[in-house]
Amino acid sequence: MSIKSKLQACIITLDEADNIVRCLSSLSGLVDSVLVYDTGSNDETVNIARRHGARTVQGYWDDDFSAARNRALELCDSEWILSIDADEMLYCNVQDGVRQSLLVDEDVQSFEVTIRNVLVAGGEDYSTAVTHSAIRLFRREQACWSGRLHERVVDRKSGGQLLTREARMFEIIHFGYAISRTDSRIKAERNLKLAMLDGSGHEQGSGKDKAITLLKIGKAKWAANRLDEALDDLLSAASADDEHGILSWMALKSALQVALWADNIDKVIELYGRLNTEFSVSSYPNEGLPWSVLSFIVACIASDDHVALEIASNMDFATRQLVIAQTMNIGKNCASSLLEGTYNFFREQEDVLAILAVASRVIPQMDIETAWRWSRRMRQMGLAELCPLMTIARDTEKDHVLRVHAATVAFREFSDIEAGELLKMLVSIST
Repeated sequence: MSIKSKLQACIITLDEADNIVRCLSSLSGLVDSVLVYDTGSNDETVNIARRHGARTVQGYWDDDFSAARNRALELCDSEWILSIDADEMLYCNVQDGVRQSLLVDEDVQSFEVTIRNVLVAGGEDYSTAVTHSAIRLFRREQACWSGRLHERVVDRKSGGQLLTREARMFEIIHFGYAISRTDSRIKAERNLKLAMLDGSGHEQGSGKDKAITLLKIGKAKWAANRLDEALDDLLSAASADDEHGILSWMALKSALQVALWADNIDKVIELYGRLNTEFSVSSYPNEGLPWSVLSFIVACIASDDHVALEIASNMDFATRQLVIAQTMNIGKNCASSLLEGTYNFFREQEDVLAILAVASRVIPQMDIETAWRWSRRMRQMGLAELCPLMTIARDTEKDHVLRVHAATVAFREFSDIEAGELLKMLVSIST
């Protein structure tokens, strides 16, 4: 079988001048053409894309991700579409890996692609990134996007699932998690606006519609870090489900995750117990985080090593990676317990590297003793550049005394030359 028509990359953009070159460069020689649908950039995104040979269309944004992606899709003219974002890049395991994936049975409609989420800005060690998968390569005439927020690829006619295979010859590297806190907050507030628009008029009702609306708004507030409001909405969604069925389950499960974000350990344990008591856990779908992941996290927080070890022993690589990624999404006390749990119970080398990569982002927000413990672990693995003590010492926004303390410990414990020089500088400033 040969590929009869073109393979086209499709990208929607908004103010991506800092990212678009990396994305387009990764596509060179692997796709026949690139379509960039811009939703209103105020920077050089469009001009940069044009200079790199992409066909660019200046479109518009109407608070709906799937609508924007579908408008872009209608402008494409190939048999196969590779959907990729500007803050991502394509990585092929073998030469021409994308095209080789298309040499399959004609009934296959799409491919699920592994996506590696880089956590550290400027990081190039993609092996330590946290992974997930999604449909990104599909037949144009048979697929479209669905969902205003958290959009996904579906069958164009039925709206159901496509016949999908796993793409093994290439991956997508995603840099979006390494963006600044300001950009993250802007995106979360935008998504909350979409959820409010989507549920307008239903939150004051009752029953199923009210539960669905409150569930969506609660999740959006959670993403926008409005945690107290999110918890209230999610608990109200659970109560609004008159049948005490799947919507109540989903709302309480999301509320548990919000409590993890909020570092509310008592509420975490309370909601976990409630879910176990009120529901037959195995009867409900793994919407959001799998139950095994949440159970492991709660076991670590509650210092129940027996349960944590039992769950960990049955986890595959993808699930362990998902657990590790959650450390980025919870309060620092919960995160500290989870990091210790993953470090103690996930012994594989590839897991340890991912744990240390995540810890390098999280631990600098904790106390010096915790930072010292993790700095020692990283240095033992030859990862001195990730040292949390040095991250604290270099951070000009942190308290001066804290920076001195961190530099002192790094110099004393590890004979770090940079720590010694930094310590001299910090001491001279304070005298």
